[in-house]
Amino acid sequence: MQAKSAPILPPGAPALPDVPPPELTVDVTDEPAIVSERNGDLLQEKFIRRGKVYLIKVTPDKGKPYYMADEEGNGQFVRKDELDPNMWKPTWLTKPQ
Repeated sequence: MQAKSAPILPPGAPALPDVPPPELTVDVTDEPAIVSERNGDLLQEKFIRRGKVYLIKVTPDKGKPYYMADEEGNGQFVRKDELDPNMWKPTWLTKPQ
C-alpha cells in the first residue's frame, strides 16, 4: 500500500491547514424514538429507528390496542394484535447499514 503524498501546490500558494477528521457519533443505546400522533379516535405511537418507522402502536379510544409492524423494512405493515414493543426488534434493523 502506498502512502498518500501531500498535494502539489502552485508556487507561492499558502500551505493547506491540517483538518481533523469529522467526529463520529454513535447511538450506543440504539433506542427507538417514539412519536405520538392523534388521528381521529386513534392514538398512534410510531417507533422510529435509523430514520424509519418500523412499528406503530394503534390505540383506539374504544377497543383494544393493536400494532402495525414492518417486518421486512420495505414499508409494508402487517397487523399484530399482541406484541411487546420493548422486546420486538425486526431482523432488518440488526443488519449493518
